[in-house]
Amino acid sequence: MKTIILFLFISITSVKINAQSGEHAQGMMPIGIDNVWTYENNPVYHTRSIWKFSNEIETIDSNQYNILIAGYIGWPQYVRLRKDGYYVLRRDSTYNEPNHEEIYYKKDAKLGDSWTQHLIINDTLYYTSVVTDTFLLSIFDTVVTGKVVHKDLGLNIIDELWTEEFGLVSTADFWGVMYYITGCVINGRIYGDTTTTSVEYESVTVLPERIELFQNYPNPFNGQTTIHYFLPVSSYISVTIYDILGKEIKQLYNGEENAGHHYKSWTPGDESSGIYLIVLKTKETQLNNKIIYLK
Repeated sequence: MKTIILFLFISITSVKINAQSGEHAQGMMPIGIDNVWTYENNPVYHTRSIWKFSNEIETIDSNQYNILIAGYIGWPQYVRLRKDGYYVLRRDSTYNEPNHEEIYYKKDAKLGDSWTQHLIINDTLYYTSVVTDTFLLSIFDTVVTGKVVHKDLGLNIIDELWTEEFGLVSTADFWGVMYYITGCVINGRIYGDTTTTSVEYESVTVLPERIELFQNYPNPFNGQTTIHYFLPVSSYISVTIYDILGKEIKQLYNGEENAGHHYKSWTPGDESSGIYLIVLKTKETQLNNKIIYLK
């Protein structure tokens, strides 16, 4: 056990949060109406993300979920604390777990506790989260117990730092992407940077108004990656993989697609390591993202 100041913990051990957590949603805790978290995503450009629980509760399949929204995502996420002590995030119907729920943390987690879930849109690839370290640290002038949750996702490894009092504090991934807490409001009490935790939120029922192509996950990847996009209305689309020279490698989808969130997966064949492009086309729009394949 050891006592250290938060900024020293971040700078010495480089425990940071992976920006990809937000791309495929992330549950938060402690759950509470109007609880808010502010994170610095990139210490170079000082970009931030803000998460907030609304005052709404929704019942789905007889389970009550609190509604969580991130300012840069714009659509609701549904989370709850199950009776078995796990905090879970409800995914869509393609996520093949009971109630389509993904575990993201265990209440009062102890050293050595672990839980297993499969990767999104792939029932055969699993990862295990393990509490590998606990220690005392000071956050916002409050001494708390930090708990390092180690996630081995194959190509990428993520270490998250959680506390029962403030929830997710920081994370480091294999690629060194930074993301760490700068302020929060927990049960009405303000901690840290209060200039950004007062941001007003639109109704959590608001969905994106335009087509969105999100960054694939994982990226870089080795084996399989998942492509996530959103359509505000039913559209005729194509989703295609190209190499950096513009040669078509694989068409993942071509046809009519309903409004909503959609996921496609790509497993390269004989392709070599390198940069590829995901291209999403409609009659009016073309979006693309770079992806990195490493054998």
